[in-house]
Amino acid sequence: MANTLQWNDLSLQQINQFYDTNIQQNAIKLIESWFPSDESLTKKRILYDFYYFILMFAKEINLEPIQTSIFFSIMKKTHEVCISSPYMKLEEDYALFQNLILKHSIDRPPFSKKYFSLDQISKITEYATNTYFRHYSLYKYTFTKQQKLTLNTNQTVHNQEEKVEVDEMNNINETETNQQNDELLDVNDTSVSIIETEKGEKDKESDDKEKTLNETEEMKTEQEDNTNTTENIVNTENKTDNKQKKNDGEGKEENNEETEETEEKVKGDGEVEGNKGEVIEEEKEKEISPREKAITDLKVLIENAIGPKIQELKTTLTTMLTNSEDQLIKQIKKMDEAKKKAAKEATVPKKGEKEKDDKKKPTKGKKK
Repeated sequence: MANTLQWNDLSLQQINQFYDTNIQQNAIKLIESWFPSDESLTKKRILYDFYYFILMFAKEINLEPIQTSIFFSIMKKTHEVCISSPYMKLEEDYALFQNLILKHSIDRPPFSKKYFSLDQISKITEYATNTYFRHYSLYKYTFTKQQKLTLNTNQTVHNQEEKVEVDEMNNINETETNQQNDELLDVNDTSVSIIETEKGEKDKESDDKEKTLNETEEMKTEQEDNTNTTENIVNTENKTDNKQKKNDGEGKEENNEETEETEEKVKGDGEVEGNKGEVIEEEKEKEISPREKAITDLKVLIENAIGPKIQELKTTLTTMLTNSEDQLIKQIKKMDEAKKKAAKEATVPKKGEKEKDDKKKPTKGKKK
């Protein structure tokens, strides 16, 4: 025996009950009792109407009870397969419908058995295509579960040229800032090294001066000791005078050395402050310069890109305006000429009217 769908969903008794009922509501209630479902009211109504019209079409074609059961089960099975997946598979579902009909329209046991004629097959296919498969998307939408997709989009730059220009400008600004930072570091290092060398030189000079002073003092003390031993008591007064003179000279030298040291310190402090002020000014100029350069470069790019287009638009607009003005002037002149002509024609009487007036005058005299 072939795997057919006879008496699969409907029995002979159920088909006879349906054929006996002539009222639509009663027939739908019978179908509802045969095929109960837990779906919503809208889905139930659509499904029972679908089953009702299948059986009514079989009744109109005058199908036998076996044929009606097979036709009903074919449509029911195709509908269940269509609902099983939420994706649109119209070609696959229609191919399944055709295979089921062919299985019940050809005698080839045990694979298939003939129940429908060619006329019946053509009518059934027309009915299925015009009713179910024409509204295929609606049945899919109502009976399948809805799936929602969430898309995360990333904004991209549309014009690649603008992106390249922006990247180039950023790279230029980065290189300029790095160069400026390197220059500032070099300047700071040089200024620090200069200050350190100046301090070292000053320290060395002060140490040398202190050493020389100590040596001179030692030499003087030795000389004084020798003179004190060799000289007589008589020359004590001369020695005291000489000592006073020497002390005066030493005080003057010490004062001169102290003044020189203070002057050098003041000069060094002034030089350091001057260098610091120059470095601060250079830093300010370098902080401001890259921004100004970037602004100027952008202005130049915009002017080069948009300037010729603006000039072209200006020229086209001026030409359009001049042409429109000329046309308006011509139209105004034509209107003035037409008005003048109409005024002249209104003032000048026609020749026919003059002749009629001349003819009427002598006739009146004859009657008198």
